[in-house]
Amino acid sequence: MNQFRESVRGEVPIYSFKLRSDENVSADDEGVSLPNPKLAYRYACDVVRELMRHRESQTRCWSLEVHEQPLGRIFEIPFAEIDPTLEASPEKWRSVVEQLWQRVRSLEDALS
Repeated sequence: MNQFRESVRGEVPIYSFKLRSDENVSADDEGVSLPNPKLAYRYACDVVRELMRHRESQTRCWSLEVHEQPLGRIFEIPFAEIDPTLEASPEKWRSVVEQLWQRVRSLEDALS
């Protein structure tokens, strides 16, 4: 399934977000109207950057799920994936760091 498919309903979809941080899960109850999943992804990346600003090492294992109403979850953004402090790192090292934090996130989800 293409995560960036265009809406076929002819209406502006509503996207909501679920933040997974440490042992907490926080859901957005209202959501935001955006024309398509591509813009929802960009919006979500901006939210992730804002949440992680100046505390990247503490938030690398967090993730933000994006849900399209009424379809449900359409994608998830691991914070480590867009961590600006890792941008200068070699691609291989960055990939290892991203995988490590994905495992930490999975472990925290399992323990919750």
